[in-house]
Amino acid sequence: MNNYKIYIVSPYKKTGGPRSLHQLANMLVDKGKEVYMIYGDHGPIMDVDKLLYSDCKAELANSIEDRAENILITSEYDTGWHLRYKKIKKVVWWLSLTSYFQNNPRIAARDWTVGKGRSRLLIPIMYIKWKIKCFRTKRNMKYLKSNGELQKCYHLYNCDYVRDYLVSRDIDKKNMQYLCGPIDIPKINKVDTIANKQDIICYSPAKMDMKNFRHIMELVKKKNRSYKFVELANMSHEELINNLNKAKLYVDFGYFPGPERIPREAVSQFCNILTSRDGSAANEVDIPIPNEFKLDYRNLSFEKIANIISDMVNNYNSNLSFYDSYREKVADQIVRFTNDIDRVLIYLEK
Repeated sequence: MNNYKIYIVSPYKKTGGPRSLHQLANMLVDKGKEVYMIYGDHGPIMDVDKLLYSDCKAELANSIEDRAENILITSEYDTGWHLRYKKIKKVVWWLSLTSYFQNNPRIAARDWTVGKGRSRLLIPIMYIKWKIKCFRTKRNMKYLKSNGELQKCYHLYNCDYVRDYLVSRDIDKKNMQYLCGPIDIPKINKVDTIANKQDIICYSPAKMDMKNFRHIMELVKKKNRSYKFVELANMSHEELINNLNKAKLYVDFGYFPGPERIPREAVSQFCNILTSRDGSAANEVDIPIPNEFKLDYRNLSFEKIANIISDMVNNYNSNLSFYDSYREKVADQIVRFTNDIDRVLIYLEK
């Protein structure tokens, strides 16, 4: 099987998932494969005239040849594409379990309200807004729901947390394998980076209950007026890395639907980390840091959490070695990415 085409479907927006999909495309091109990027978001193929990332080596396509020898790869975010084609080989790369669950409008409405610390009374309103948005954007609400539909695809999982979910959906272990998109990080000098660290605490608001976290920040600032909190939002990737490079601590009390890019980038920049115990953060494999740094934050007082954050900054150097295993895992993901893709191709080219 040599003359075949690989189509990779991606939304046309620069977030963690699309970046991983384009990394996959680049690696497949480097291996001599004919690869095409298809842009769409629960709808028809978008009519765009350039690739989302300037470094992407794949070709841009506006149609898919539904042939048995060809391969169609989507993320879990938009699996409805696999219902449109009959002959092509179908692959789902699970990058974020939350994105799959949020195909259900009721779950999406709950996550956008309760997950953000808002009142449950807003769930019906968010549900209606979601339905209106789907109607206006002509969003295709179909996705792979049943075990039978999922079992017709080959599955790539990026962490143990997702693998366990696939097993719960009766996916045969022979029809799945590990593939984790590596982070994009520059080489840094450990000694210089640690020496230049400041009393900065970075956090990502995307998945956190910011109402509660703002109370915690206020308590930390009262005790440590020199401490600075930096919100990692609306930044270029370069700006994000520069901030992490200076920070002593990264805090993420959100839900971890996969390995998550920002925590991996943070630990690679020699930040110490505090996480929740939600999703993939709950196990010792996906986020290999001591349990004492994974907080059951819902059952801790704001004062207690503020004290832990202050202590983490004050004792930055003494805690640094506790994150060595996590740094090694992140580095290994970069090294093994190409070999894992080889194993995927061996299966698909049978």
